[in-house]
Amino acid sequence: MTALRAQALTLAVLLGLAPLGGCAAAAPAPRSLHYVDEALVYSPTVHHQAYAAYLRARLVMEVQPAEYAAAEAHLRAALKVAPRDPHLWTTLAELELRRGDRAAALSAGRTALTLRPGYPAARQLVARLEAEGEGGASAAVSRP
Repeated sequence: MTALRAQALTLAVLLGLAPLGGCAAAAPAPRSLHYVDEALVYSPTVHHQAYAAYLRARLVMEVQPAEYAAAEAHLRAALKVAPRDPHLWTTLAELELRRGDRAAALSAGRTALTLRPGYPAARQLVARLEAEGEGGASAAVSRP
């Protein structure tokens, strides 16, 4: 087994996509554990189509110049598959903020918090937007 294949298998096992024996699992693990900033978060395993669309959105958000229309299209496609995923809504909030639409960013962030109260990335983004709204400061974000 090559080192790269061993690393891929290890990652698949850690993500719950393959059992310890190395054979393909019948279905992904029902829950996963990951960090959002410093907070340890449990989330349902995201659908592979939603995750692929999210990754495409993230990639076109990070190129220079950013391709916001394409990113939005990818995020909307992901949200069709996984409309209750707070991370997708938080990423949409980040996208709207980067485009300068604070109201849309706040709305998407609040949707994420409705779906999962206390979700760290959404909570931070919404709190910052609300604080800046009260103080009249302009907002720019790199990543929540």
